[in-house]
Amino acid sequence: MKALYYRSAPFLGFYLMVLVPVLFLWKYFGKGQIHLFINRYHSPFFDQFFYWITKLGEPLVACTVLIGLLFLKYRYSLILGLSTGICALVVGILKAIVVDDMRPFKFFQYFNAPLHFVEGVRLHEYNTFPSGHTTLAFSFFLLLSAFFQKSWLSAVFFLLALLVAYSRMYLSMHFLADVWVGSVLGISIAVGVYQLVTYHPWFTNRKWWDGKWEL
Repeated sequence: MKALYYRSAPFLGFYLMVLVPVLFLWKYFGKGQIHLFINRYHSPFFDQFFYWITKLGEPLVACTVLIGLLFLKYRYSLILGLSTGICALVVGILKAIVVDDMRPFKFFQYFNAPLHFVEGVRLHEYNTFPSGHTTLAFSFFLLLSAFFQKSWLSAVFFLLALLVAYSRMYLSMHFLADVWVGSVLGISIAVGVYQLVTYHPWFTNRKWWDGKWEL
């Protein structure tokens, strides 16, 4: 199996093009100003669109795909399962450490800033850092782009990951800093797990992992 950066080049290429400019925006304008700018542009259509698109960053989606990958290759399911579990663990630890960091809903109460909220979305007050949905989405979609190795699919997967990240801000669940760090975490974990399972002797010696379930 080729290294992950060869198998998912379009995804990583687009990601690197976005990563630095977004960091500049975060540092230059600050989380409050950027969030208010994003929150200003909304519509009933996008309320519903982002309400559903954000669910792509939930563990249930990754677990469902993981089961489906068993019919393609055991190793893919193993990589996705380990990556998803580590993402959840790392995000949980960081949220436990940065426990008092306020989410937009709570943060803007101190400034009496009017925010648009989407009906049906349960808003939280703390544990904003980092965005777990974004972490899982970037890990999940990067691995899918590596598994299927289609340039157009890799571009679609990147777009979906980006939409999940944006949805967390649109729904006022996270700030830009939360999703930026979440994306870096997701990419890093996916790359680490993929390289480990692909090249470490303990895994490569178990050739049956390259098999698949047959109906």
